[in-house]
Amino acid sequence: MNTQIKEEVQKINGVLEKLSLYSPLIVVTGVFMSAVFSSNLSKGLTYLMITIMAVLLRHTAMNPYNFVKSLTEGTVLTGPQTGGRKKTRNMTGGAVGDCDMGIGKYGDDSTLGLFILSFTMLYICTPMFIINSINWYILVLFIFYIVADYYVKMYNECYAGKAVTIFANVLAGVTIGTITSLLIYTYQNDWSMINVTSSGKQVCSVTAEQTFKCGVYKNGELIASTGK
Repeated sequence: MNTQIKEEVQKINGVLEKLSLYSPLIVVTGVFMSAVFSSNLSKGLTYLMITIMAVLLRHTAMNPYNFVKSLTEGTVLTGPQTGGRKKTRNMTGGAVGDCDMGIGKYGDDSTLGLFILSFTMLYICTPMFIINSINWYILVLFIFYIVADYYVKMYNECYAGKAVTIFANVLAGVTIGTITSLLIYTYQNDWSMINVTSSGKQVCSVTAEQTFKCGVYKNGELIASTGK
């Protein structure tokens, strides 16, 4: 009985590890496909392009030495200190390989999931706060995913000695997500993932002033007219 319970727990841990490991791909693909299926391709493409730019900005900030080296020498981006291939820490649960989706050769990206989740949560939810129409299911889902990703990575010792890096990734994701969402909502509302017309909030508007024209006829001839 105990062996069976242990096997079930290991299966659950394996699923959680995969959800944590591939969280960047899961979140970005999920948001983009939801926009496509709801016939809002422009919103999906806008989110995708901004996400790519945000990730590149993050990577450049975390690996400035290798970014400059790649531009001057045409080399592939690698670990931030030695310039060689970085050793990645493995998940102790054994369900998957590396803590950073197997892309350790491009730098330490074990915190990429937290960055993407924080960025996407504020990118989507900021307009909700503006129009006071919050989808609590989406907000709670993102918070739960962030906590689960953090727990799984901590359990597998992926974050050893990275308290500052974790905080910096979450703060950067929240900041970039909020700013970009505000800019899009303000200047190109149709590209925002959530706007007034796509929400369930009641919208009232004043119609344009109407004008009327009256005519007075006698024996089929117009003898007077008024306009208002």
